[in-house]
Amino acid sequence: MDVACICKNGQCKTSSGCGTWGAFFFRNCTSCEPYNCEDEGACLVVDGKCREKPKLTLPIPNIALATLPPKSFEPTFAVAKLHSLDNSCQTKWDCWKAGKKCHEITDVGCVCKKGQCKISSGCGTQGAFFFQSCSGCSPEGCEDEGACVLQDGVCQALANTYGWAQKFKKK
Repeated sequence: MDVACICKNGQCKTSSGCGTWGAFFFRNCTSCEPYNCEDEGACLVVDGKCREKPKLTLPIPNIALATLPPKSFEPTFAVAKLHSLDNSCQTKWDCWKAGKKCHEITDVGCVCKKGQCKISSGCGTQGAFFFQSCSGCSPEGCEDEGACVLQDGVCQALANTYGWAQKFKKK
């Protein structure tokens, strides 16, 4: 998979990747919305904007931390007000709108399933690095991309896509 998930407010959430490298690019803190800013711990909300976390440095070179008074290294942090995500949708395109699950995420596909945005399992499709065969998919994600079908509890390639899917299978 090309996506990371985190736990935020007791809920699973797709990480925004703020301040980290994705498969192909670096996501600068300044490009992140405040409610996604601190997902990876590399960025911090300051005055309502996402900024790079300050690097702690020794105020006096070559002095061991143990010899410095405890107050020397107390960082100051801003508190961010987290927005609850509304992941309701009618089409997959709703999931890419601001504040939705897939907004500003480029390494994944999204689907609207049962009225909620969901990261696609990628079943039966070529991802950035590998082909996700239908046979390796869970029943829950089997039909996300429309390339596979669930029959008798088993995820299988659709007849009209089987030849295409076979081209990407490792031999």
